Amino acid sequence: MNHNVHGIDLKEITSCPYAPKAVVEYFKEEVLDTDDSTLSKLKKDFLAVVTGPNFLRLDAYVVKLGVKIDSVNDLVEHFKKLMYYLNDNLGTDNELEVPNWRFIFNNTSFFVIVMSDIYTRDSTRWYPDGHVILFQPEHSFHRQIPRSKRKAVITSIRKIFAKQGADYSEIVEDALEPQKYIFPLTKNDELINWWL
Repeated sequence: MNHNVHGIDLKEITSCPYAPKAVVEYFKEEVLDTDDSTLSKLKKDFLAVVTGPNFLRLDAYVVKLGVKIDSVNDLVEHFKKLMYYLNDNLGTDNELEVPNWRFIFNNTSFFVIVMSDIYTRDSTRWYPDGHVILFQPEHSFHRQIPRSKRKAVITSIRKIFAKQGADYSEIVEDALEPQKYIFPLTKNDELINWWL
């Protein structure tokens, strides 16, 4: 397993009860630019992880963005470029807006979480040391949470965050899958359609 060479460990700042035991792999480099050369290295590394012998044990693959980001729009710009580079068959606007759409990389579904220091400390998406993108393979959910208990576990995790002042239920309740990847700065802001 690669160690986090980019500063703060995500497992140390989240309230998710599954985080302490999570198996996390970090992209070896900080992404300082979302140019093709850098993204090509990232894609190659991600592919090596996904096709590697330990992938089914993996709970997250994390990429740190070292690009200058001062706003949600900046975050969206770099995230969108990275996502379309990793999967040039991501889909049309309409395809991303169907209920069962998932981000796919190398035939594997991932849930994606974008965290950044542009969020306030009380946000579940706050990361104090820049910006990270966490790719969580669907098999991680299935391995840790039985399907029959999934809804109850999700509700309980949301309650843990809410008790700590980071309630995000309103944001995700009616959101499309891709809208859950980048949160708006506040729950009063509109959901973000980063793919448009």
